[in-house]
Amino acid sequence: MDRESQEKLCKICGQIKKRFLYGKFNKKDKKWRDTDGSLWNGHVCPDCHRLKCKERQRSKRTVESPNG
Repeated sequence: MDRESQEKLCKICGQIKKRFLYGKFNKKDKKWRDTDGSLWNGHVCPDCHRLKCKERQRSKRTVESPNG
């Protein structure tokens, strides 16, 4: 099966990575997946998005001491 693919520059890591059209969220927004099947988040590759979410959760879960 021949499916649409692109070589896309990730805006976080700056690497060119291949992505494949997987379907659509609605009538205009396309779903793109990488070779491992992970979903792209706009112009951000799945690896960078995963790390960004991990750091965000880590910062939200840190407990501040009562002394400041």
